[in-house]
Amino acid sequence: MGELEFVTNGFCADTFSRDETLFHCANGYLGVRGSLEEGEMDEKCSVRGTYINGFCDEEEICYGERLYGFPQTKQVIVNLPDAQGVILHAEGERIAAWETAASNVVRRLDFAAGTTERTFHYHTKHGVLQITITRLTSFLQKELFVLRYTVKSLDFSGEIQLDSALNGDVENFSDPEDPRVASEGHSKLIIMRRLLEGEALGLFAKTVVSGRALGCAVTHETDGAVPELTIQGNRLLAHVSRTLKPGQSATLVKYCVYTDAPEEDDLLAHAFALVFRAREKGFSFWAEAQRMYLDAFWRRSRVRIAGNEQTQAYLDLCVYELLCAAGQNGRSSVAAKGLSGEGYEGHYFWDCETYVFPFFLYTAPEMAKKLLDYRFHLLDAARAHARSLGHTRGALYPWRTITGSECSAYYPSGSAQYHINADIAHAFCQFWYATEDVAYLPSICEVLVETARLFLDVGHMLDGQFRIDGVTGPDEYTCIVDNNYYTNVGAANTFSAAVALCKALEASGEFDTLRAKIGVTKEELSAFSAAADAMYLPMDEKLGICKQDDSFLNKQRWELSEIPPENFPLLMHYHPLYINRRQICKQADTILAHFLYREETPLVMRRSYDYYEAITTHDSSLSACVFSMMAARLGDCEKAMQYFNATVGIDLNDQSGNTRDGLHIANMGGAYLSIVAGFGGVRLDQRGLRLFPLLPNDWTSYAFPVAYRASRILVTVDPFGCTLRLLEGAKVELVVYDSEIAVSADETRVARPVRAVIFDLDGVVTDTARYHFAAWKRIATELDIPFDEEQNERFKGVSRRECMRLLLERCGRTMTLDETARWIKKKNEYYLEALASLSPDAILPGVREAITFLNDHKIPIALFSVSKNTDLILKRIGLSNTFDAVVTGEDIEHSKPHFEGYLLAARRLNIDPRLCVMLEDSETGLLGARNLSMRTIGIGDRLSSERADRHLPDTSELREALEEMILAYVSNHPATVAVCISKKGYSGERIRET
Repeated sequence: MGELEFVTNGFCADTFSRDETLFHCANGYLGVRGSLEEGEMDEKCSVRGTYINGFCDEEEICYGERLYGFPQTKQVIVNLPDAQGVILHAEGERIAAWETAASNVVRRLDFAAGTTERTFHYHTKHGVLQITITRLTSFLQKELFVLRYTVKSLDFSGEIQLDSALNGDVENFSDPEDPRVASEGHSKLIIMRRLLEGEALGLFAKTVVSGRALGCAVTHETDGAVPELTIQGNRLLAHVSRTLKPGQSATLVKYCVYTDAPEEDDLLAHAFALVFRAREKGFSFWAEAQRMYLDAFWRRSRVRIAGNEQTQAYLDLCVYELLCAAGQNGRSSVAAKGLSGEGYEGHYFWDCETYVFPFFLYTAPEMAKKLLDYRFHLLDAARAHARSLGHTRGALYPWRTITGSECSAYYPSGSAQYHINADIAHAFCQFWYATEDVAYLPSICEVLVETARLFLDVGHMLDGQFRIDGVTGPDEYTCIVDNNYYTNVGAANTFSAAVALCKALEASGEFDTLRAKIGVTKEELSAFSAAADAMYLPMDEKLGICKQDDSFLNKQRWELSEIPPENFPLLMHYHPLYINRRQICKQADTILAHFLYREETPLVMRRSYDYYEAITTHDSSLSACVFSMMAARLGDCEKAMQYFNATVGIDLNDQSGNTRDGLHIANMGGAYLSIVAGFGGVRLDQRGLRLFPLLPNDWTSYAFPVAYRASRILVTVDPFGCTLRLLEGAKVELVVYDSEIAVSADETRVARPVRAVIFDLDGVVTDTARYHFAAWKRIATELDIPFDEEQNERFKGVSRRECMRLLLERCGRTMTLDETARWIKKKNEYYLEALASLSPDAILPGVREAITFLNDHKIPIALFSVSKNTDLILKRIGLSNTFDAVVTGEDIEHSKPHFEGYLLAARRLNIDPRLCVMLEDSETGLLGARNLSMRTIGIGDRLSSERADRHLPDTSELREALEEMILAYVSNHPATVAVCISKKGYSGERIRET
């Protein structure tokens, strides 16, 4: 891949259908798959298709037993008449790229030009031809698809013939073995009229069941020849002949229009008018207009990454395809596969609002609003859907739909996913937070009130808690559960937002209008508030995690290692009941709730992350990006990068084995969010826009624009922080890290501040390592095991039990648990004997000065040591009341580098761990801190200088190192430290918690 392009070389039958997807052309309204003009070598390997976003027909849903409320019909996107066909003959020889006579086959998707191009040489019996085919679907004229076909003679002499077709005999694709696509394929169009007029071909068609109308017209521009038009049933043809000599070229430009405009009385006449107008302007006009449109798009949308060209190219593809997929007429949205294929039958899910909508909100809010218009337009249908499921009030958006009615035949993982209401409501809220569009506020509030009404109706109060039973969360491997954490917290968010935004509507003077329209009352809003305040959010106190639902942790745990690799995805190899009874996740559920709706403490979120990560299959393409974003939020940039790499390129590499059926559009939105909302830390809520940017080790920098309150800001992230610059609009305020920043046209530099410092004990505050060494040396001698200083280095920062394991490992010995416990106890007794001589003189040089400096600057300090003798040691050296918080081996279950102790120390200080500095003398301790994006100062000659942000041979210059690290931020923001500390509630008083 090059700069803003994707290129393949050669012809490969095995990737034919995948390439049809990758090289499709789309503009949000019209999509044309990248099928070959000359047809296909084998129809079985091709999915030839053209689609209008939202243009669908109805089909009956067949059940063995249809129960009350089950949907009777579904909508299915329609494969439209095929205008791609252009067959070339050279002196009677049919030209095709799959023949052995073809060479130099190259396909190019140009993101900057908005075109696809295919070139190849063909060695005929009469010489070599060079064929170049360029395609575009116009962003300026959404109904227009243009194809330019050029034949150049390199040394060919003779006649060529070009046969261009508009074929009305088309069918939808099907695969009865794959639940992700339709199981039956047949024609969904009836051709009502065929017309040849003014050098144009035309078809007027209606869908078989719903009678939805379509107009289609094709005309040609040729250099010198007049096409001969004929009709062969539903196949309309234009025939052109030319004679070529070496060096000569012949070009056919094919203008194709598809329209379903509901406001037009005669769609065929409308299509003819549009296609003739397109031909008058010419190919150069449309190509230039396409490029100009995309120039503006890339200026406001492109994320730039320094340090990884391949990632840059993959991400550019993702961003470009988001644009190509997004409906912009208020009647359509973003289908799961965009307009690149027929997977999921063209349905819209929660994918759009959760994974795609944020991209447009941050780059083109006016386009984001159009996506909301679609949901608002279908609010009455959502009300009707709620009634069909037995709800007496409110609106319930269908799980999968095109025109507003439920299309899911399998309700356990379909209609039961009530969380879609919260997801859609959240998108409306996000739009308000980003734009404060007062004119749109009545629509926002109407959606919020109706979705909140539904949650109030489906839930109930029990023992003072609001509970929601019998729903399915995002994890579709766990169906029909009580109190799904994601659903409950999303409902609480909807309740609270409905109340808050109705108050804003009242302030604007429009609340009475909404009350008159839908009957909302102050008493109803009070009920929303009460439900939000009483919402039950299941927790497991023993594990310290949020429970996915009431019963999930009671199920048999299914270890991923037990599942044969060939049995993924599970839904293709196991009955749903078999999966539902086990502790296994298809995709992020509780983890996504923390990202979207509710941030628990970092310790709870990290425990939850680790627990659910171990049982998540990522069988959904929506999963890895969420784990990437949350890993970045928790400071683990290395893990975030691993999941990001699993997100981008999923279709280029056909990782799921179904790129044939279309692109994974929501995954592409997730790739964008992994950077902007993950590494970039962008969050948007009622408090405004917040950023917490971090830089992965693999990159030298990255930058992204973000739209906010009618302004556009460029954020550039580097290893030390970020730089902000206003690109357009008025000066705007936002929060970066934990400080309010006013962004103007002048660059504003923001370094990541230091808000707290966490000390290790041994080797940092005092040197008890020699006592440990002496005690372990005695144990080793008694066990007749060699032990030296080098071995002792491995013992730093780890638990006694782990040290014992390492000692025994050295000589290949094992012990029972009881024997191990006795020797550990004996070692501690030796150690305590040695500590009797410890005194304040044992405080290492420079430590007192460092502590004094931090106290003077009101920087909270904590101490974290895995030693269970920490309190004794602090007492011996006279520092018992020095630290604001102390975490010892008695407080934790896991030793370093596990996250537990670090996060507990930061929590006791009430500081974001990513704003802490960890002082460590062991590589193990440094590793744990780095995995949380804490800055680090490594102390000791034995440490590699590359292991920490700053390396000191000893503690004598610790004060100076801290001063440099802290004041690097203060120099950019005078007096910021004092201001932010007062905001956090610090006034110099100690808050030690043990």
